[in-house]
Amino acid sequence: MTLFLDIEENLPPPIIVALNLSQNVPVHRVGNFYEENTGPGCGTNCIWNGGGYYMDTFVCGETYPSGLTFYCSSDCYRQIGKSKKVFLSYRWCDSEIANKITSSLRGVEIEIIRDINEINFLDAISSFMNTAGESRYFIAVMTESYFYSRFCMYEFYQIAKSDQIIRTIPLMLGTLLDSGIEIKLLDYWNNKHFELARAISGIDQRYTGYLQHELDLLANIPSQIKNFFEMWHAKERPEGGHWLAANCYYMIGAIKTTFKPTEDDATNWTFSNKTIRGERAEDLPPIANWKPRPFYLHAYSETESMTVTNNTQARKLILDVYHDDPTPKILPSGVHLVLINKAALSSLNFCERLQALLNREDIILVPIFLDETLRMPASETDLLRQWYDQLICTSVLAQKEKIDLMLSRFGPMIENLRNTLVPSIERIVAE
Repeated sequence: MTLFLDIEENLPPPIIVALNLSQNVPVHRVGNFYEENTGPGCGTNCIWNGGGYYMDTFVCGETYPSGLTFYCSSDCYRQIGKSKKVFLSYRWCDSEIANKITSSLRGVEIEIIRDINEINFLDAISSFMNTAGESRYFIAVMTESYFYSRFCMYEFYQIAKSDQIIRTIPLMLGTLLDSGIEIKLLDYWNNKHFELARAISGIDQRYTGYLQHELDLLANIPSQIKNFFEMWHAKERPEGGHWLAANCYYMIGAIKTTFKPTEDDATNWTFSNKTIRGERAEDLPPIANWKPRPFYLHAYSETESMTVTNNTQARKLILDVYHDDPTPKILPSGVHLVLINKAALSSLNFCERLQALLNREDIILVPIFLDETLRMPASETDLLRQWYDQLICTSVLAQKEKIDLMLSRFGPMIENLRNTLVPSIERIVAE
């Protein structure tokens, strides 16, 4: 599994040089005849100049008497991608660069997939990250911190293992070209894999099996980083050594040349001169669609619940408060806001109630992580160890059965809770 770095293939060298601040550079289509018939093509009537032909018309995907098949672009020849979507991968601390890229691409009507626009309130974050492997282009804002982010590396991994070819545009910034950085990154992720394997060593696999996909990811990240840097160093790049996010025009030209033309653009792809639009309605945070509503509050202790009840707006909406007690026989339907920290997850009563809430289709569960470290995958291994030790030491059969049942559900339950996008309590209850 390797990344496919090929953004210049359909962009002739003169165009690379010509793309600049003018924002009005015509990009001529690249088409050609191929001996292999690899697919139906897009069926577009193409005006092609080359091979002795001047302004002759050919149909993309049609095989001619010569036995050669004409394709208007290598995307049609290789069947690269299935959509025109561009996935933007970046670390949140680099959001300013991501904003500039987003504005530039949308200004020329290139659809971009970005977390803040795609993930709705309470949506699964993993579902969004998995769309990286379904995009035609993958733009990665690669600062050094990007390669230390587990979530960015997950998106990176989705691209590498995708069944289809996806063009990757890496924006190498900061210290990433310094010598020795690659070794530091490889050591970091190898250590992460070792630490997780050690953390769950000796715990029955029935309770840790859900972490196998995380172990596989951590084991694969170093090889993907190594493959990427090898390709990066081997690839010819425009003058300047690496692509800077400050100049988005090169990216736009590269992307536009590989998209199939519209009916009114049957001859050339062009670099649009449209004005870059400002913030659009759909760029507003997904929480904007959430209307404050009455809710039930669950917290491990009164100290934790006060973080919510001290909020004037929240206090008006709270219907009832539950602390670390056995699960009530009747849990009312509606919105249940749960405060999550390690103390709560160390309580059997609290964990049993969490599972009961998750099992109810008539309940909207809103998890608020008081302990931010628990948002990271596999961060609960010390809790797993704690519960497993209790299971081994408990001699009371009824208690042992309770802990065993809870442990078998514990890991997937935590993954379910942190897989939803939930902002702070202030934003949830704001009018």
